[in-house]
Amino acid sequence: MPRWLILKILLYFLFGAFPLARIAAQYNLTHTYTVQDGLPFTEIFKCTVASDGKVYFITNLGHLIRYDGAEFKPLHQGVPFPSDRSVFGFTAEDRFGVWLAFGSQVLRVQGDQEWVIDLPPDLQQPIQKTEGALTFFDQKNRAYRYDPDRNTFKIDSVFDDLVESLGDPAYTSWYFDSKNYWLIYRNSTDTGHQVVQLNQQFQIVSKPDFGGGGTIRSWFAQPNGINLAINMDMPGLSPRALAKVDQGHLIPITGKDWNGKVRNQFLDYIPFYTQERLFFYGHPPPEHALSEDDFEIWELKQGTEAELVVRIQLKAPIVGSRPDLDQAGNFWVASHSGLVKIFSAFMGCFESHPNMVSGLHTINEDPEGNIYLGAYRNGYAVFDGNSIVRPRQTELLPFMPGGWRDERGMMYFLKEQPYGFFRSDGKEWDIRPSYKDDPPRLMLGYYITPIQKGKVLAFGLSGKGIGIMQPPFLPGQPVRYIGEEKGMTLANVLTIAEDTGGRVWYGRSSQGIGVYDPQLDTAVTWEITNEGGLGAMSLLVDSRDNLWMGTQYGLAFLEKPDRFDLLHQDANDALQLLDLPQAGRGLVTFIKEYRGQLIFGNNRGFGLLDLHSFYERNDQPYVKFFPTNQYLPGGGSEQNAVYIDTKGKVWMGNDLGAISMDLDLLPPDTVAIGLDSILFYHGENEQTPVTEDQLIIPRGQRYLRFAWTPEFDGQLHPNHWLNYQLVLESGGTVLTESYITNRDITLGYISPGKHRFSVELYKNNLLQKRFDYQLIIPPNLEETWWFWALVSAFITLAAGVIMGLVYRNKRQHQRHELATARLNQEKEELQVQAITSSLNPHFLNNTLHWVQARVRKDTTAGEVIDKLAANIRTVFTHSRDKRAFHSLWDELILVENYLKIQGERFRERYQYILPAKEERLRFRRTMVPLMQLQIHIENAIEHGLRHRKGSTGVTVRLEEEETHVLLIIEDDGIGYSNAKKRRIRNTQQGTEMLNSLHQIYNQKNQYKITTEIEDNIYLDPTTPEGYGTRITVRIPKVYNYAH
Repeated sequence: MPRWLILKILLYFLFGAFPLARIAAQYNLTHTYTVQDGLPFTEIFKCTVASDGKVYFITNLGHLIRYDGAEFKPLHQGVPFPSDRSVFGFTAEDRFGVWLAFGSQVLRVQGDQEWVIDLPPDLQQPIQKTEGALTFFDQKNRAYRYDPDRNTFKIDSVFDDLVESLGDPAYTSWYFDSKNYWLIYRNSTDTGHQVVQLNQQFQIVSKPDFGGGGTIRSWFAQPNGINLAINMDMPGLSPRALAKVDQGHLIPITGKDWNGKVRNQFLDYIPFYTQERLFFYGHPPPEHALSEDDFEIWELKQGTEAELVVRIQLKAPIVGSRPDLDQAGNFWVASHSGLVKIFSAFMGCFESHPNMVSGLHTINEDPEGNIYLGAYRNGYAVFDGNSIVRPRQTELLPFMPGGWRDERGMMYFLKEQPYGFFRSDGKEWDIRPSYKDDPPRLMLGYYITPIQKGKVLAFGLSGKGIGIMQPPFLPGQPVRYIGEEKGMTLANVLTIAEDTGGRVWYGRSSQGIGVYDPQLDTAVTWEITNEGGLGAMSLLVDSRDNLWMGTQYGLAFLEKPDRFDLLHQDANDALQLLDLPQAGRGLVTFIKEYRGQLIFGNNRGFGLLDLHSFYERNDQPYVKFFPTNQYLPGGGSEQNAVYIDTKGKVWMGNDLGAISMDLDLLPPDTVAIGLDSILFYHGENEQTPVTEDQLIIPRGQRYLRFAWTPEFDGQLHPNHWLNYQLVLESGGTVLTESYITNRDITLGYISPGKHRFSVELYKNNLLQKRFDYQLIIPPNLEETWWFWALVSAFITLAAGVIMGLVYRNKRQHQRHELATARLNQEKEELQVQAITSSLNPHFLNNTLHWVQARVRKDTTAGEVIDKLAANIRTVFTHSRDKRAFHSLWDELILVENYLKIQGERFRERYQYILPAKEERLRFRRTMVPLMQLQIHIENAIEHGLRHRKGSTGVTVRLEEEETHVLLIIEDDGIGYSNAKKRRIRNTQQGTEMLNSLHQIYNQKNQYKITTEIEDNIYLDPTTPEGYGTRITVRIPKVYNYAH
């Protein structure tokens, strides 16, 4: 028996003969924020969403935190409350912000302001009161209302008359629905609880009569008149069940889940009211749950039938902490595992489910609305709206990407088997392998789509080009191939789209793109070459008859492809690549148009591009992107695994399975934003304000950073970023960065001058605001011409005075005294000469700037002189300040300038490798002797590389030990000993200077600076001679440079 047949039989008994059970499958996507996201503590006690859209929550250690979608900000000065048990009230309302009642005080937070207010003793749970802030009741049924004028709580005397009219009740429980109070009470003579509806002045509005009495332990009211009672003991009703109050009667709440299964009652579910909507949450009964971790939220709109809104697996819920709804329609839940965000619009069927297939390739739908999820290795699974089931499969079909569904619901697939094309209606599988050929024909494909208004079926194939099938579309039908003989030279065709002219566009992401014209019966293919070119994995002709390509560099657009001159134009020249910073420049694996949105996916996630905005302004369309590598689960998108089901939900395949998206639950995000603040810092975290769009930095400060905060839009979504640009006074752009999401940005060293600093704020790919600042960095005194003019004038004046004194002494003294005066004059002239010599570096520096101005048209020469001037200025400044040391960061800047000069000198003959920016930032505070690296690199070039044919360059690495930072310089030059043998000129002044500095500083430090030289680190395979040098300088992390 053939091995492949034995394998089929085994797989049938493993997966086919015994189908897995039907288990609830689809859950809403969630993101759990923990300490890794910036929380001070993982366990969250309570959370609420304020009217401004920000999330407030309390940790189990008592921290009060506010989250704005970008950062977690501790409130109450970061001081935790005594414990979560001391908190007995936590709510948000529209007028006065967020309230936190703890112990004998209440904290009120509104924006960035906080107030702590003392409370009277023995208060009960506070009642939220939207129009009048907050109301407390004590054990004697006295009402305490917030007085904003005095910022305190005072007794409301009107309430006393009400208590007396009710007969001084022995038991009371209060509720509030933002418009009315609801009082549940019982007197000593009552057989059950009474309910009273009151207005905000404590006047009785109604008294519902339930008849027969009973115990109501909890009550919930909504302004539109939907009132719920829970935890009750009423005749004919189940205890702990939710019931609606209707004309004095309690009617149990029922509902249907996503699969249509009826819930006759909801036990132990807890209602909550937010954004004028009534929800209740809880755990489903065992017969409806996958595990005890299942957590649901239902909504009650009208009547008594509720609608399931979200379902997740919440592994560590907090008892008694209700969820809340944000402005984007997402829920927030406190849990012991962190702060949980539930995405209402997104649900997932992932491989973690026991019935889900792995390696998803295609998504389809049968006539009954069941979703088919086909995988490459282990067949397919079916999602029926609530559960995933693995049907019995006679063989585990290896599904390929692509797939199509006709109007009747017939599903068409491709598989990696003879014959590769098959179909199914969900009940019967029409596979019909063709064994007419010997061996059987293999029609391996990647894509199926109808063309010619559905009269013809087109296939993207492997090794055969494009396949064309005439109806009926049945496995085994003849296929005509459009291949290399027609000009179609792609090895594999991954995607196909037909334009309005009947021409068929095709592509392969790694090879190129092309188009077949049926009238010319000719295909033209533009393959990727070393000079460039685009490849495509996904194609689409939109409702405006324009072509979209998912290329290896992102989305590309071609207007009116039917008019494209394929014989005389190159498609690569006509295509427009879109700049979508948040989506990135990665491979777009699928494209789909739906309800005016272009839905696309790549390895970062998926996005929705608004086509109307694109056609209004194609350089800046509205794009809402959802990253699945950090914000949502799922990973990268799968090749052409996208499908819109008959219910209007969008299904997208990814690394972990499939995500379904409900566009109705994605509210529009069109709120424009600006910069709430932008702050510039220098020195020791000193702040410089912006005045009339002008920023003046104090003299002597060159290293800058800035922090920015956008205005809050209520979305809690990572949808905004910055671009910035620094243009020097001379006109050269020295700094430009795009798509900056970090709120704290270091600009680094900036030279003196009046520069222009521009900031652009983007949201959802749309430019929101542009800010232009004049950045003024004044020069130091020694960098101004007038300072040196004054110094020169002073020296000249002093010399003149001295010379006048000497001249007068000459006339007053005898020859002996005249000779002495001449000796003094010579001494003084030497002093002047020393001062003049000390000015030589600055003179050279200014001279180089003068030369740079003269050769401004020569960009390269100007840059080289600029680098040389910068290094001379650095050495001069340290010499003037008598500081023979500086930071490793500054030393690497010195080295970079030097290597730039050498690069121009040797015409890029050598390669110079320096540590990456991350490594430099890591060791930026390490102090090193001046020119510690530069001198060794200069020796490596001048005395090593230049004297060995075939040498390639110098490498500098940074490594870390427990007490030292290692500076390692390697070159493949002639070698240290070989240089000595050949008597190559080397003054050794630089290394001797470093050794002298080391000796001076080492004697006062426990850990020493040491230098180790390794010679002939490489061996020439053609000769027995070694070459190359490695120098390791060990710099202590703790080192005192005082002398």
